[in-house]
Amino acid sequence: MPVSQMKNLYRGPASRDTASGHCLARATPGESVAGRRTENDATDSNALAVVFYKEILDHCGFPHQCELMRVSISPAVQEEAVIDAIHKFERLQRVSHWKCAADGYAVVRGTPRGN
Repeated sequence: MPVSQMKNLYRGPASRDTASGHCLARATPGESVAGRRTENDATDSNALAVVFYKEILDHCGFPHQCELMRVSISPAVQEEAVIDAIHKFERLQRVSHWKCAADGYAVVRGTPRGN
């Protein structure tokens, strides 16, 4: 499959589509949406992030984890923060369970991608 078609494999549910075909997502006050990543206004270099991904096969049939969304979380109580990140992902993707939109998630440490 050509790369030009692969980018349209999964866009995920969004609030609406624009005329250019880009999806818009909703953010609650105090957070911003950058691409498919949400982050709080204050980011910490020691912050944790939950990365939701979809597995897509390449031209040889090998699976690759393609990032759908990265949600920054507080490292204070990791288990509760991960649950909050899952709820935020479900709300922004408009799904009842995160597995409807993603194949998995991983908790990573460090500065969010792109910063």
